[in-house]
Amino acid sequence: MKKKTALAMALLPNPRALFLDEPFEGVDPITAQTIRNLLRAIANRGVTVLLTSHILSLVDRVADKVILINQGKVVLDSAIEDLPGTLEDLYFELVERAPAADLDWLGSRA
Repeated sequence: MKKKTALAMALLPNPRALFLDEPFEGVDPITAQTIRNLLRAIANRGVTVLLTSHILSLVDRVADKVILINQGKVVLDSAIEDLPGTLEDLYFELVERAPAADLDWLGSRA
């Protein structure tokens, strides 16, 4: 509810630009879809929306453009439709390697 209230308050002054940090974090799927639809609608009205997110499956559904940053350097700056692969694959290639498949430390017995 805090995230919804904060977003509503940010939209009240009808901003020309909106900066959001992890708007999809900690929200249920219905709220995530509502936020995604709202962000697309306000972007279509000409509002610039900049957001950070680690939920890559939502980013490629809401963004027109994506920028990946690794240690303060831009490693990818592309329109979503021009991405040379999935956003998740590009993240693992350019920002952070996928964890090793070895999960013995979890104590699982195969």
